Amino acid sequence: MSEVLLAIGDGLAPDALALAIVNADAMGIAAELDRDRAIRQFRLQRETAARLIRDGASPLTAQVRAGALAAA
Repeated sequence: MSEVLLAIGDGLAPDALALAIVNADAMGIAAELDRDRAIRQFRLQRETAARLIRDGASPLTAQVRAGALAAA
């Protein structure tokens, strides 16, 4: 499963988002970036848990592992 998460970052290059993250407070968008990050993290956790369940993990174990992976 970790190889899937590592593959997400392959080919990513810094862009306007990196600039926004570094200057979020000065730009007044810190709260918006936090909200968007939480949504992305939830979606990643949900899909990862679904995959773990399909692979045979119990639902509780899948949720916990997926939450930890998504947070990482």
